[in-house]
Amino acid sequence: MQRKFVLLIMAFCFCLCFSNSAFAAKKKAVTNPVVEVVPVAEVVPAAETQPAAETQPAAETQPAAETQPAAEVAPVAAPVVVPEYEKLLGQASSEEPTQAIATLERAKKLAPENSKVMGQLIGAHKAKGDATAVKQLSKEVLTSNGYGEIRDSVMRQYYESAAQDGSLDTAVSELEQAKLKNPNNTALAGTVIEGNVRLRKWDKVSGGYEELLKKAPDDYVLNTRLIDVYMIEGNYAEVIKRLEPGVQANPGDVGHSDILARAYVGAGMQPEALSLYEKKVASDPNSPGLVGRYAQALMEFGKYAEAQQQWEKAYQLDPSNSFFKTKADEAKAKK
Repeated sequence: MQRKFVLLIMAFCFCLCFSNSAFAAKKKAVTNPVVEVVPVAEVVPAAETQPAAETQPAAETQPAAETQPAAEVAPVAAPVVVPEYEKLLGQASSEEPTQAIATLERAKKLAPENSKVMGQLIGAHKAKGDATAVKQLSKEVLTSNGYGEIRDSVMRQYYESAAQDGSLDTAVSELEQAKLKNPNNTALAGTVIEGNVRLRKWDKVSGGYEELLKKAPDDYVLNTRLIDVYMIEGNYAEVIKRLEPGVQANPGDVGHSDILARAYVGAGMQPEALSLYEKKVASDPNSPGLVGRYAQALMEFGKYAEAQQQWEKAYQLDPSNSFFKTKADEAKAKK
């Protein structure tokens, strides 16, 4: 009995040990499962990748050939037609005076009032020594509305020639008569004025300018010339009448204010003259000419002491001008 118990115990222990061994083996199998290692196929390296061929830049696009404009067809030059009168001018230039005159008379008929033809014709008569013909042709130029290119030179020759033979007065009178027949010819009017200037007939000169100014009242040159003539005539009242409003409105008008000051002196208007000069000298104290004119005005009005001071001041401003020193001494002597 005891033996059976011992055998039973031993069998139990054996079973228990077997069971534990199996459990442990099973546990190990679960914990570390065996993975079947599959041999890795040998990796064959890929063929070395060749770099992509470098992209060649596209060939530079050549600009389209510039379209050449069609050759310009030169216009067929028209044949140069030389006017007949010009041919005659050329011919006359190589002829002696008498022949040239005949040739130029033909040219004059073809080209009336042509300055070249008339100028050459007058020259031919002058070369021939025919003063009468020269005078007649000159009058034709001066009394016409044309010949602008030679008018001034013909006028000078006309008056100089007349002055030489003592007929200047007659020459001017003849042009005045022509002017009466053609009152709208302003060029002729100017020629007559020039003649009267040469004759020193200032009343006729001023009258001529007054007529022209009726047609062009704002003409600066005509107004200036008329004022100059008035000053020469001693017509100070007319100068003052024309200049005073403008100078009062524009005191900076140096030229006209100077003429006005001299007109005041000429007219004996002492307060106006000295007042205007004082203002002018105050605005330009370093002008020797202006100071000298102020000194002269003081002399005109018998203010010799003040005039001496101004003459001396002018001399200090311009020591090279001995006239100022002479006038200063003169004023000193008259004090």
